[in-house]
Amino acid sequence: MNARLLIPNSLTFARLLLFPQFLTAWHQHLCVLAFGTLLLVVGSDALDGYAARKLNAVSSAGAWFDVCADFVFIFGTFTLFAIHNLYPLWVLGVIAAMFGQFLLTNLLFKRIMYDPFGKYFGRALFVAIGITVMMPTQTVCMICSILILFAAIGSASARLLFLWRRLICSN
Repeated sequence: MNARLLIPNSLTFARLLLFPQFLTAWHQHLCVLAFGTLLLVVGSDALDGYAARKLNAVSSAGAWFDVCADFVFIFGTFTLFAIHNLYPLWVLGVIAAMFGQFLLTNLLFKRIMYDPFGKYFGRALFVAIGITVMMPTQTVCMICSILILFAAIGSASARLLFLWRRLICSN
């Protein structure tokens, strides 16, 4: 394996290693530790892409690893929140559907296509996790649920518009 790939992929892998610590801290009501761990996760998410670009180590496998690590962390966290009745199950469905849409469109075009709205959707989910960690109330989580739904609609619309334009331009 190319040594340059180790740095960004290690940062992505660190995100997966931090996941159990985050879950344990949150489950034990150690909100400050859970929030600090979340900040490390978000930081590693930002740094892995930056490192890959700066080291000229961008790879398709690394991009897929990054996306899948984000999904594992986000979906796993919202699953825990749903188990504790903070979020309705439909939020898990929205998150899974958005990831499914991302997978489907990227597999169809045989490359990872980042759309700005999709990137913002992922960031919005991380923000919702942070808000939930610090203020785990039904009201806050319901507001976050509604915002997640609107962000998902916006992201899906942007991706569908991109695909429609691509299909129109290719004909």
